[in-house]
Amino acid sequence: MTQKTLKHKNHKLESKALYEIIRQFDHHIEVPHSIQHGDYNKFLTSFDGIKQIVKKYNDSSDSKEQLLHLTSLSTHLLRLVDEMLEDHTKIKYSHALNIKKKNYIIDGFRKYIASKEELDAEIPSDDEEPTKGGSAPKIKGIKRLSKAERQVLGIK
Repeated sequence: MTQKTLKHKNHKLESKALYEIIRQFDHHIEVPHSIQHGDYNKFLTSFDGIKQIVKKYNDSSDSKEQLLHLTSLSTHLLRLVDEMLEDHTKIKYSHALNIKKKNYIIDGFRKYIASKEELDAEIPSDDEEPTKGGSAPKIKGIKRLSKAERQVLGIK
C-alpha cells in the first residue's frame, strides 16, 4: 500500500472514532455547576436525586433504559419546580403579611401623633386649684352612694 492510501485509511478511522465520541456526547446530559456544587439547603435532596438520575442516564447505553431515566428525570424536575413555586408563594405571602403589619404599626403611630394634643389636653395639670367646697375632691359617680356612705367617706 502506498502512503497516500494509509493516510486516507487512518483518516477514515479517526473520523469514525471522532464521530462515535460526538454521538456519545449528543446523548449526554451535563449537570450545571450551580446544581452540582451549589449549597441549596432547601432543595438539596431534589438536586441530589436529579444528579443521580442524570448519572444513570449518562452511564446507560440502552435506549429503553435511557427513556426510563428521562421520564424519571422529567418527573423529578417537575417536582422540583413545584417545590420552588411553593417556596416562592410562601415568601410572597410572608412579605405581604410583613407589609400589612408595618402599615398597621405606622397607621397606629400616625393616629397617636395626631391625637397627642387632645390626649395632652385631657391630662390635668398640677397647677390647678382644688375644688371649692372643701378639701375632699369630687369623685365621679358620687351620686350613687347613699347618704350614710357619703358621711362615712366625709363627702358632702
